[in-house]
Amino acid sequence: MLATLAAAAFGLVAGSFLGLCAWRLPRGESVASPGSRCTVCRRRLGWIENVPLLSFVWQRGACRGCGSMIGWRYPALEIACAAAFAACWLGWGAAGDDAGFVRTAFFCACMLALAVCDAECRQLPDEITLGGWIVGLGLAGWAGVLMPALLASFAGAGVLAAVGLGYQRARGREGLGWGDVKMVGLLGAFLGFEGMFVAVFLGSLAAAAVGLAQMLGVALARRRQGQSWSRARAAAAQYLTTASLPLGVYLAAGGGMALGWGHGIWRAWIG
Repeated sequence: MLATLAAAAFGLVAGSFLGLCAWRLPRGESVASPGSRCTVCRRRLGWIENVPLLSFVWQRGACRGCGSMIGWRYPALEIACAAAFAACWLGWGAAGDDAGFVRTAFFCACMLALAVCDAECRQLPDEITLGGWIVGLGLAGWAGVLMPALLASFAGAGVLAAVGLGYQRARGREGLGWGDVKMVGLLGAFLGFEGMFVAVFLGSLAAAAVGLAQMLGVALARRRQGQSWSRARAAAAQYLTTASLPLGVYLAAGGGMALGWGHGIWRAWIG
């Protein structure tokens, strides 16, 4: 029990750092310096304002200097990371698999940070995708699964890159960002071929479902404005060709599901 609480506490601290990364990296800022500051008034925060979760509660979700509201994503990210680290400890660390705990906890941290970055800024920073990919391969070597991780990561990234280039040539516009390709490489380094396939499939399926739901929403909104079904369908089709979805968010969700249930899903698919 104490070990699980310690893992959760470490997750809170890691989640606080992830919040900093998710804000600064897409904006090209350093995560090392300067120290933590209010994003509105730029006042440097004292140590008592940097205590994960507790500072948010104590300050009632507002900056002590300018009074501007602190985004809910900061405590949400800290809580999510704490829960993920505790789950990783229960799944791997408590069984004596230190390498498994470190790998899965680091992977969860990467997925959370990438999901926030892509949702807010439509960016997947190289510091997390490429950096996480390299670290993932190093941790795979520690766990004794380096070759499967290498094959899965490069095969997955290569296939997705080929799909993206083919789409761009056929449609004349970019359909996949290179950040998505690097993220799939990261998924392969941590999850292997089976887990990577499950993550990409579930993430793509979720993204497609959301895209279709948004397209239907556009058509219904046009109908409520009194437009004909033909014009509503044309507007929905136009939306589908111009809108972009944060695929990284759905890949991160798929990665989390693959981490927990990927083997079972894979076995169910292949019988």
